[in-house]
Amino acid sequence: MGDVEPETPETAGRAAALWRQALGSVEEAGRALEADAGNEARGRLAARRAEVEAGLERAEREAQLLNDLDHTRAFRATWEGSDFDKEARSYAAALEAYGVRTEGAEGQAAAVIRAERPAVRLALIVALDDWATCVGGPELARLRGVAGPEAAWLRGVADRADDDAWRRRYRVAASAGDVGALKRVAVEARGQELSAVSAVILAVALRRGGAPVAAATLLRQARRQHPTDFWVHYDLGYSLENQSHQNPATLDEAAGVFWAAIALRPDNAPAYINLGVVLGAQGDREGAAAC
Repeated sequence: MGDVEPETPETAGRAAALWRQALGSVEEAGRALEADAGNEARGRLAARRAEVEAGLERAEREAQLLNDLDHTRAFRATWEGSDFDKEARSYAAALEAYGVRTEGAEGQAAAVIRAERPAVRLALIVALDDWATCVGGPELARLRGVAGPEAAWLRGVADRADDDAWRRRYRVAASAGDVGALKRVAVEARGQELSAVSAVILAVALRRGGAPVAAATLLRQARRQHPTDFWVHYDLGYSLENQSHQNPATLDEAAGVFWAAIALRPDNAPAYINLGVVLGAQGDREGAAAC
């Protein structure tokens, strides 16, 4: 835990932009050498061009994957509530487009993920973990109307692709629905550098298990470590909003967190809606109506 951060759409996009710049430089060098270069120089330039084109293709594939995964997470928070079926189908489409099969032997899918560089590999692993939270077991999947792989298959692939012992303990606890074990996993994370998405996934499991206070504690730490991550702010606000014993300080904190989330993503309607709920609970009817 903490040895690598999952790739983000922003970092992947910047990497692709750098490869495009490199390709432009190679093309410019080719035009400059067009008339005077000998065969050896032309050969070196062609080899360099092939290398850069391959790097650009890989970077653009990764950027598309990361954008697709980020878009998928947005289905968890829509103005009309969570759309688990759309989230599951979107995850399946994103991974299949990248070349990761979402059916068949767990080992085959895990081998494809393991072949990726560490940051992309972790992004795929935590995507499987998040996907599993929206599917659940067979009964919950039927209740939600979610088609596709069950949570056990998704977590099995993630386990085979992942060497991190902490995330493996999380999957055991999540699969069993053991809130006590989930709380112990959360305590382990204190003082550790936990990726933003892993913190959110564990917090969602804690909240669903009736432990919103533990979820909020975990997400406060994540917020300090990842101050620009929208989902950390959003889920912290949601955890505070859903505590059974709210007090003015809790509501103030929830409002501040939702305002921070809105500053990061001003077009996110659910953040405004939840802020409105909190403002209403504070007695600010005008502010709630404005949301």
